[in-house]
Amino acid sequence: MEYIHQEKQSTRAKIIKLVMKAIGFQYRYERMLKKMKFNDVAAKMPKSFLQKFLVEKNTFLEHATWTITPKSEKSKKVILFLHGGGFVNNLVPFHWKFVEQIVLNTNATIVVVDYPLAPKYSHLETFEMVDAVYQDLLLKHSSSNIIFMGDSAGGGISLGFAQVLRNENRPLPQQLILLCPCIDLTGTNPGIAALEKHDYLLTMKAIPVVNLYTKDTPKDDFRLSPLLGNFDSLPPITCFTGTYEMLHVDSVALNKKLNQLKIPHNYFVYPKMFHVWMAVTFLKESKIAVQQIAKLIKENTQVA
Repeated sequence: MEYIHQEKQSTRAKIIKLVMKAIGFQYRYERMLKKMKFNDVAAKMPKSFLQKFLVEKNTFLEHATWTITPKSEKSKKVILFLHGGGFVNNLVPFHWKFVEQIVLNTNATIVVVDYPLAPKYSHLETFEMVDAVYQDLLLKHSSSNIIFMGDSAGGGISLGFAQVLRNENRPLPQQLILLCPCIDLTGTNPGIAALEKHDYLLTMKAIPVVNLYTKDTPKDDFRLSPLLGNFDSLPPITCFTGTYEMLHVDSVALNKKLNQLKIPHNYFVYPKMFHVWMAVTFLKESKIAVQQIAKLIKENTQVA
């Protein structure tokens, strides 16, 4: 199913884009790369979470996870959430706000993963830790109730890890929800440069940051660029994308590939929206996207 959000863009979304452009927000990755200084510490969970939800913190391979569960009417659905941040930056406050809205709108449990980040770690340690978290979930839940969801870099890790599981004939999650995913680290799509003028979060000069994550592994490896991998026998895929982000070309290519392979999937396009807008939860466009995500999660959900 292809869905194109056709409503007039909200005033708040326009203002945010203007502010990001005015302060040069899109150059932050360039500055981080030049100084080799990144934000590897997760933003603190809002204190209100402890009042609204049951929160359990665990450690896997010396990295944290937070399991956020509704206090009542908990569903059987469990979401393994992988945050974005260019593989070098950790959770930001917007991620927590987004997680809060998903729990409130679905009654699902969300496991937020503070996975290893570059440049200290590579994708090898990242996948190892995510694998350990998933194995632990399988001890407690049926794979048919587990959902992988990630934004940007987290979306790419979600899709790549699902391909690893499929290749190894291991239990697969019920579905994948990819939010503005980064799924092709080769950076060879010619359409990327044309979108740079519209993207107020990323620039072409920031692309080399992925080298810190890939290390010596070729960038066309399916774990790094799952768009180039095999899509046979994967769980149902849903992709959200905004047309004013450089990574939009990845989502367009994913939709085209799945269509060519005649693989049913969901493809949600928001014209003129910026990268991971759904995490800015006070926007009208975010509220609509959250409802669409909630519907996907709640389908066939039973109350535990």
